[in-house]
Amino acid sequence: MVKSCSAINCTNRRGTSNRHIKFFKFPPDPVKLKKWLINVRRVDDKGEVWLPNKNSFICSVHFKPDCMYTVKEGGRTRLKSDAVPTEFDFLGRSKRHCLFKAPKDQQTPRDDSRREPSPPPDPSLDKRIDHNYPPKHDSELEKVKKQLAKSQKEVTRSKEKLKQTRRKLNAKIAETKNLKAILLELIDNNLLQEDDNPKDDDDNENDSSEEDDDENDDENGSSDDDDDNYQDASVFCDTIMD
Repeated sequence: MVKSCSAINCTNRRGTSNRHIKFFKFPPDPVKLKKWLINVRRVDDKGEVWLPNKNSFICSVHFKPDCMYTVKEGGRTRLKSDAVPTEFDFLGRSKRHCLFKAPKDQQTPRDDSRREPSPPPDPSLDKRIDHNYPPKHDSELEKVKKQLAKSQKEVTRSKEKLKQTRRKLNAKIAETKNLKAILLELIDNNLLQEDDNPKDDDDNENDSSEEDDDENDDENGSSDDDDDNYQDASVFCDTIMD
C-alpha cells in the first residue's frame, strides 16, 4: 500500500511526491495520540472524530524542523519523542509549494508575519476525542481492576473455608481430649481394665471345680481302701484264734 498523508488538504504520497518528504505513523501512546488528533482536526463521514489505523500516516511537512532529527547510521529521519504536528492548511491551500525548494542563492527570507495563523483548536474536539477514542491504557486498567476484584473474592472465599475447617478440627481435638480424660479416670478408679477377658476367668473357675472333684475322689478312694484293710485284718485274727 502506498503511503499517503492523512492531513486535511494534503496530497503528499510516497513515490509521487518529493523523496525528501518522510511519513510517520500516528503514535500508539494515548496521550500523545490525543494531541495529534486535536491538531489534525479531521472528522469521518458521520461527523465523528476521525480515528487512524495502522495504514494512516502524517508527512514531515506538518512538523517543524526542530521536531525531527537524522540518525547517523543510515541517515533516516526520526521524530523526537515530544514531536506534535502543528503545520496544517485548513483553508485549502496546497502544501505542494513545500515540496520543491529553490536554490539557496534564490531563496528569500521567510516572513512569518505574513503567514496567516491556523485557526485555534476547537475546544469541543477534545471531549469528542475522549468520547470516541477511549485511551487504550484505560480499558486495560479496567480489565486489570476486574481481575483484581475477582481474585480478591476468591481469596475471601478461601479464607472463609479455611476458618470453617479450623473450627471443625478444633472441635474434633476437643472431643478427643474429653474422651481421653474419661478413659484415664475410669482406669484410675479401677472401673476399666486394659486387658479384660471374662472367658479366661470362667476357664479358671472350671479348672478349680475339676481339681476339687479330683480331691474328693481321692479322699473317697482312701476310705474304701481303709475298710478293705480292716476286713482283712479281722479275718486274719479269727484264723489265728481258731
